Amino acid sequence: AVGLMQMKASTARDMKVRDLYDPEENVKGAARYFAYLRRNMHLTRLPEEEEINFVLAAYNAGMNRIQNDRERAALEGKDPDAWSDVAPYAPEQTQEYVEIVWNRYMGWITSSE
Repeated sequence: AVGLMQMKASTARDMKVRDLYDPEENVKGAARYFAYLRRNMHLTRLPEEEEINFVLAAYNAGMNRIQNDRERAALEGKDPDAWSDVAPYAPEQTQEYVEIVWNRYMGWITSSE
Protein backbone atom coordinates (compact mmCIF):
# COMPACT_ATOMS: atom_id res chain seq x y z
CA ALA A 1 0.00 0.00 0.00
CA VAL A 2 1.29 3.42 -1.00
CA GLY A 3 0.68 7.09 -0.28
CA LEU A 4 -1.42 9.03 2.20
CA MET A 5 -4.42 6.72 1.92
CA GLN A 6 -2.32 3.54 1.68
CA MET A 7 -3.80 2.28 -1.58
CA LYS A 8 -2.71 -0.89 -3.30
CA ALA A 9 -1.59 -0.52 -6.92
CA SER A 10 -4.48 -2.69 -8.16
CA THR A 11 -7.04 -0.54 -6.34
CA ALA A 12 -5.36 2.60 -7.64
CA ARG A 13 -5.67 1.33 -11.22
CA ASP A 14 -9.35 0.55 -10.69
CA MET A 15 -9.91 4.02 -9.23
CA LYS A 16 -8.03 5.75 -12.09
CA VAL A 17 -5.12 6.92 -9.94
CA ARG A 18 -2.05 7.38 -12.12
CA ASP A 19 0.43 8.50 -9.47
CA LEU A 20 -0.01 7.02 -5.99
CA TYR A 21 2.68 9.39 -4.70
CA ASP A 22 0.67 12.47 -5.67
CA PRO A 23 -1.23 13.31 -2.46
CA GLU A 24 -4.20 14.85 -4.26
CA GLU A 25 -4.60 11.91 -6.64
CA ASN A 26 -4.15 9.44 -3.80
CA VAL A 27 -6.86 11.04 -1.66
CA LYS A 28 -9.27 11.44 -4.59
CA GLY A 29 -8.74 7.79 -5.54
CA ALA A 30 -9.41 6.70 -1.96
CA ALA A 31 -12.59 8.79 -1.88
CA ARG A 32 -13.74 7.11 -5.11
CA TYR A 33 -12.96 3.73 -3.57
CA PHE A 34 -14.92 4.54 -0.40
CA ALA A 35 -17.89 5.54 -2.58
CA TYR A 36 -17.49 2.33 -4.61
CA LEU A 37 -17.50 0.21 -1.44
CA ARG A 38 -20.48 2.03 -0.02
CA ARG A 39 -22.45 1.58 -3.24
CA ASN A 40 -21.52 -2.05 -3.86
CA MET A 41 -21.85 -3.40 -0.34
CA HIS A 42 -25.53 -2.35 -0.21
CA LEU A 43 -25.31 -0.98 3.31
CA THR A 44 -27.51 2.10 3.02
CA ARG A 45 -30.33 0.49 5.01
CA LEU A 46 -28.02 0.23 8.02
CA PRO A 47 -27.51 2.94 10.64
CA GLU A 48 -24.79 5.32 9.46
CA GLU A 49 -22.27 4.19 12.08
CA GLU A 50 -22.61 0.55 11.02
CA GLU A 51 -22.34 1.49 7.35
CA ILE A 52 -19.12 3.37 8.06
CA ASN A 53 -17.72 0.48 10.12
CA PHE A 54 -18.23 -1.96 7.26
CA VAL A 55 -16.84 0.41 4.64
CA LEU A 56 -13.74 1.04 6.77
CA ALA A 57 -13.32 -2.70 7.29
CA ALA A 58 -13.66 -3.35 3.55
CA TYR A 59 -11.19 -0.57 2.77
CA ASN A 60 -8.69 -2.34 4.98
CA ALA A 61 -9.37 -6.03 4.31
CA GLY A 62 -11.22 -6.02 0.99
CA MET A 63 -14.89 -6.01 0.17
CA ASN A 64 -15.12 -9.75 -0.53
CA ARG A 65 -13.43 -10.62 2.74
CA ILE A 66 -15.84 -8.51 4.79
CA GLN A 67 -18.87 -9.79 2.86
CA ASN A 68 -17.68 -13.35 3.59
CA ASP A 69 -17.21 -12.46 7.26
CA ARG A 70 -20.77 -11.13 7.36
CA GLU A 71 -22.04 -14.38 5.85
CA ARG A 72 -20.06 -16.44 8.39
CA ALA A 73 -21.50 -14.39 11.23
CA ALA A 74 -25.04 -14.94 9.93
CA LEU A 75 -24.45 -18.70 9.60
CA GLU A 76 -23.41 -18.76 13.24
CA GLY A 77 -26.51 -16.87 14.40
CA LYS A 78 -24.88 -13.45 14.69
CA ASP A 79 -26.22 -10.21 13.24
CA PRO A 80 -24.44 -9.64 9.89
CA ASP A 81 -25.46 -5.98 10.01
CA ALA A 82 -23.72 -5.26 13.33
CA TRP A 83 -19.98 -4.68 13.16
CA SER A 84 -19.61 -5.87 16.76
CA ASP A 85 -20.97 -9.29 15.68
CA VAL A 86 -18.93 -9.46 12.47
CA ALA A 87 -15.64 -8.01 13.75
CA PRO A 88 -14.45 -11.25 15.42
CA TYR A 89 -14.44 -12.92 11.99
CA ALA A 90 -12.35 -10.15 10.41
CA PRO A 91 -8.56 -10.03 10.63
CA GLU A 92 -7.24 -8.53 13.85
CA GLN A 93 -5.53 -5.78 11.85
CA THR A 94 -8.91 -4.81 10.38
CA GLN A 95 -10.59 -4.76 13.78
CA GLU A 96 -7.84 -2.45 15.03
CA TYR A 97 -8.03 -0.28 11.91
CA VAL A 98 -11.76 0.35 12.31
CA GLU A 99 -11.31 1.18 15.99
CA ILE A 100 -8.34 3.50 15.38
CA VAL A 101 -10.11 5.43 12.62
CA TRP A 102 -13.25 5.84 14.75
CA ASN A 103 -11.24 6.98 17.77
CA ARG A 104 -9.36 9.55 15.69
CA TYR A 105 -12.57 10.79 14.12
CA MET A 106 -14.27 11.14 17.49
CA GLY A 107 -11.19 12.96 18.82
CA TRP A 108 -11.33 15.43 15.94
CA ILE A 109 -15.05 15.97 16.41
CA THR A 110 -14.83 16.64 20.14
CA SER A 111 -11.76 18.86 19.87
CA SER A 112 -13.44 21.10 17.29
CA GLU A 113 -16.56 21.73 19.40
